[in-house]
Amino acid sequence: MVDNKPQYQDNFVTLANRAGFQTWWFSNQGQIGEYDTAIASIAKRADEAHFLKNGDFEADKNTRDDALLTMTAQVLATERTQPQLIVLHLMGSHPQACDRTQGKYATFVQSKETSCYLYTMTQNRRFAPSALYSASS
Repeated sequence: MVDNKPQYQDNFVTLANRAGFQTWWFSNQGQIGEYDTAIASIAKRADEAHFLKNGDFEADKNTRDDALLTMTAQVLATERTQPQLIVLHLMGSHPQACDRTQGKYATFVQSKETSCYLYTMTQNRRFAPSALYSASS
């Protein structure tokens, strides 16, 4: 922080760029909005930044994080000489969790929103091995 303002130019993406990595940022989050703009400014410092949503994260509540795996697979399908940094910015369990699950959940716990939240956690646990499997294939 300088003069009580964040310095977004100094972040892990710019460090990876300087270290010789080719950087990719694939996002299922928004680009513009109270909580989106700062992160999007970091994302756009990657060599390649792709967002599934235009505008804020509410632009399309039904966009699934799984779509990021397709983008990742396309990058990994090409032989590259540079080391790669691929960032997958998920919607994951962000509120409203029932928007992420189309209102589905496995077990009712306390409230519908809590139940959906817990269900998104199971989806996230399945997502990580899929991403790692894609990376090692």
